[in-house]
Amino acid sequence: VETASPERLNQNFGSRFCGHQAVIHGHIIQDGILWGTLEPCVFDHPGQWTQDEHIFIDNLLSLLPNHVK
Repeated sequence: VETASPERLNQNFGSRFCGHQAVIHGHIIQDGILWGTLEPCVFDHPGQWTQDEHIFIDNLLSLLPNHVK
């Protein structure tokens, strides 16, 4: 969270209201419709997401729309 650019994340809002220290926002989209947001978070310590974790989240997002709808 602390390393994200201001264009990607409002750090003040995140630290005041969310409490997460590492987060990925993944949009659950099908047929151009946003059905929800997957938001894996770390709360107890700062973290850096690995490339493998980013790939896992991207792959998972394609499987979620039918379950979320």
